[in-house]
Amino acid sequence: FLTELADQSLNQAKQEFSDLESYAAKKLEPWDIAFYSEKQQQEHYSISQEDLRPYFPQSKTIQGMFSIASKLYGVHFEQFNNVSTWHKDVSYFEIYNKDGSVRGGLYMDLYARENKRGGAWMDDFISYRKKSNDNIQTPVAFLTCNFAPPSENQEAYFSHDEVITLFHEFGH
Repeated sequence: FLTELADQSLNQAKQEFSDLESYAAKKLEPWDIAFYSEKQQQEHYSISQEDLRPYFPQSKTIQGMFSIASKLYGVHFEQFNNVSTWHKDVSYFEIYNKDGSVRGGLYMDLYARENKRGGAWMDDFISYRKKSNDNIQTPVAFLTCNFAPPSENQEAYFSHDEVITLFHEFGH
């Protein structure tokens, strides 16, 4: 699938990169791409990442992400507020199968803060395994991002790029 996708999209990607270099009027280095892409979007389409932010409130974005996972995998998510976490902004969700059995857990740590490693990643905290007594140890994962935190008493709003990052990490 990925090889076929790459074969079908390579020429288009090369053309878009060539167009971006023409727009920038210089040979682009990797660190230039995001800057010139944003400038090109603003100039050609009169839109910026900040213009899109009001369309992606945290609650609706996460609800939408969970809804897609529910449709694809037949699971549902329930937030628990009485779970101990390493920071007040971290959320915890239980994941349930259609029959109501627990599938696993998910910690979400979405906001940048002092002394937090940069970037975005997802990893397992507890692995799925069958114990020696035949009980199942359900997995728990954590999804970590470094988005701008919400203003006091306000909901966070994500940029389109942040939504892509969130969905990407959740997909792991």
